[in-house]
Amino acid sequence: MSAVRVGVFGLLGSGNLGNDGSLEAVLGYLRAAHPEAVVDALCGGPEAVTARYGIPATRLHWYRGEYRTASRAGAVAGKGLGKLVDAVRTAAWVRRHDVVIVPGMGVLEATLPLRPWGFPYALLLLCASGRLARTRVALVGVGAAPIRNRATRTLVRWSARLAAYRSYRDEQSRDALRAMGVDTARDEVYPDLAFALPAPPSPAPAGPPGTVCVGVMAFHGGDDDRARAEEIHRRYLDGTTRFVRALVADGRRVRLVTGDACDAPVV
Repeated sequence: MSAVRVGVFGLLGSGNLGNDGSLEAVLGYLRAAHPEAVVDALCGGPEAVTARYGIPATRLHWYRGEYRTASRAGAVAGKGLGKLVDAVRTAAWVRRHDVVIVPGMGVLEATLPLRPWGFPYALLLLCASGRLARTRVALVGVGAAPIRNRATRTLVRWSARLAAYRSYRDEQSRDALRAMGVDTARDEVYPDLAFALPAPPSPAPAGPPGTVCVGVMAFHGGDDDRARAEEIHRRYLDGTTRFVRALVADGRRVRLVTGDACDAPVV
């Protein structure tokens, strides 16, 4: 009997600690429960995924500038051609697998600025290819949220409907997808995949008593806030800075914590 071929899909290896933690949890499960499985990835940062997790990986998008704003004719043409090429590439990749897993992540939400023809389009290609190739696509422990943009909501809704399996990381995610018109009666809710990761040993105290960790991020509002993104970001920076200064003035030591490489400028 040939080994089961498993693909993992998503914005993995791109600098987001939560996404990569979900991938690590799924890989840990596969290696423990299905050591014979042959695993590879179609992802945002293939070099990082291969180096860190030791699995073959392919770039998610053919056009390397997919997530950069296209202002020149050449870039616009490149993105347009990339959509066609990605449809063929995704279908060919899916066809080589018995099952494809989307490990966690907020793939069914638009709580950050998001264009429908970006990742939502890529997810629809994956789920549609799975149906056509009879490869099961599993959305495992994913996040969802209400989406007001009609095009994005339509792509997300059809991706969810075409998936062979869905589970969520919280009740709110399942409720949000139900509100978008997806039948979630048979879908389950489980703790976030990151909770499957082994807890690290407790380190020695990093500072004096009273140290406060403050999580910061490159926050610009959600997808519906694009017109006010810079204003929202400026208010967020000003408010966070005032909060941290107040902690320091109170004699506290502050440690800043981030979850994504794009958060570094905020620090």
